[in-house]
Amino acid sequence: MARTDAVDVGIAGEKRRLILQVRDARNDPTKKGLLFDLRTFVGYMVRLGSWEGGLVLERITGRDVKVIDEDLKLQFLNDLGACNPASPARRWAEPIPAELIELVRKMYMGQLAVLRAARHCSGALDLLGGAPNLLWLVSITAAERKTPWEELSLVLGRRRRDVLEWCGGKCSQAAVSAIEKAWTGDYTPAGLQHIRLIAANGAPRDLARERLEHRYPELLEFPFYRALVKKLAGTRLNSSEEARDIPELLKDVRALAAALGVQDIEPRLRSLQHVGALRTLHEELAEQLIRTDRTFSADDRAKFPRPALRGSKDIVPIRTLAELDAEGRVMQHCCAVYARDVRNRLACIYRVLGPERATLEIDLSGSQPRVAQLRGFRNAPVAHETWKAVFAWHRSALAEWKERKARRKSAQKPAKRAR
Repeated sequence: MARTDAVDVGIAGEKRRLILQVRDARNDPTKKGLLFDLRTFVGYMVRLGSWEGGLVLERITGRDVKVIDEDLKLQFLNDLGACNPASPARRWAEPIPAELIELVRKMYMGQLAVLRAARHCSGALDLLGGAPNLLWLVSITAAERKTPWEELSLVLGRRRRDVLEWCGGKCSQAAVSAIEKAWTGDYTPAGLQHIRLIAANGAPRDLARERLEHRYPELLEFPFYRALVKKLAGTRLNSSEEARDIPELLKDVRALAAALGVQDIEPRLRSLQHVGALRTLHEELAEQLIRTDRTFSADDRAKFPRPALRGSKDIVPIRTLAELDAEGRVMQHCCAVYARDVRNRLACIYRVLGPERATLEIDLSGSQPRVAQLRGFRNAPVAHETWKAVFAWHRSALAEWKERKARRKSAQKPAKRAR
């Protein structure tokens, strides 16, 4: 059977990319580079030239040798630590600066472009320490334009904002700073699109998006998220109602899958093409959980920790797993999966009885309790009057919480001794 484990299908319909594995590498004594024997699954060999030789890439089919320009995945760079000192891959990497190898091994794409830019243009190494995102962007841009090395050397000798302008961005230090603070998702195509939008539009940082992608870096590989980013076309993530739902939907889907024993949830998430499909998956799993019969032990009926914010006649804290499960069944949603967070004092769940029936989550993971979610029957949005009532209760209850905290802090201070 032909091997297929060194073939990567790429992202969102990109052409197939080859992955160069350390196990396929051997010395190429004629050019002091590396030969990768890929004949068993793609029909040819790949020769990667040495650092001193300019990192020329060639395809060898029989006696036919052809220089090629492809964005290969240099997987063997990630395996250097496990190689013995005499390994061909280890010797090939020796002349390359260690910090450059460390950066390039993280990249999903553009690895060879960055290595070549650093090899041929001394100015590229100046970007390595303080501006790796800009180094990645200018290297890929130069590869796409087939820019001569002499011209790229002149470009990299300019100020960073001029380098960004050459890449198609705004000539400003603010744009350079925004590029460097942008989350690239280990230098993926979605990350490249993101920083190019920032560069071209001079857009301010989208902190909500950066936080979301930092918390869930795998989102950059999910088709439904890439489709949403493309749809928003550079506007802020929080400007979209469906985008604001993603963190809670993703968290709930994984919690529901764990509660139901669903093993293939990650492949299913990676197959979704739009946010609506994520919401549908969430509803299907929630329905399964609601229909599952539960038997509660004595431990299940034990009370949760005391709620951080006191309740009221219309906003009642849920105190046991049985009550939480009943709330989920009555309201036809998945609040039961938050039991672990409630036990670990990361959240509190409340029944909202008026102005309309709803379920409220208070997040306790930050410096003070905050309103996280307010949902109606089957996760439907609630009326504006309900939000106003909940926020009014929250302000009052939070003021009491702050007073209790101040009293405890004051009580912990040691009494001053009289002189």
